Amino acid sequence: MKFPNELKLKIISKDKSQPIVNHILMLEVFAKEKNNYNVCLRLTDNNGVVKIKEDEVVYEIEWDRKMFIMDYLTPYEACSDQFEIILLSKEMLNNAKAALELYLDMDYEFLSKDLNKVIQGENSLIEPVKWTLDCKNLTNNLVLKV
Repeated sequence: MKFPNELKLKIISKDKSQPIVNHILMLEVFAKEKNNYNVCLRLTDNNGVVKIKEDEVVYEIEWDRKMFIMDYLTPYEACSDQFEIILLSKEMLNNAKAALELYLDMDYEFLSKDLNKVIQGENSLIEPVKWTLDCKNLTNNLVLKV
């Protein structure tokens, strides 16, 4: 995988082109072995924008590998160039919050940042919205419609 140095995403509504504000999204990075990585929980800002940096993706994948050695094997470099952006459903948001609270004492400094974002999330979707992207065909600024 070769993620861009920085990826800027703008999430807007299909019908009115209004920004989707205070919603949580994440990346699902496809691993070659074992489980895929669900990383980079991000909260859209007042313009519906999130920024994700390559070093953040690398750090979170390596953190998962270190903390859950039986579940994650594939290093960042060996992950697929394809990945998904997932705008979480309300249920996924609640599940993310519960998981972060469960594991919070494993690494409070790291996980509390994600927990604070999730608490602010206003996701109300019944089903998640997913976009499959490929690092090879990616521009640094994308507009995604819901």
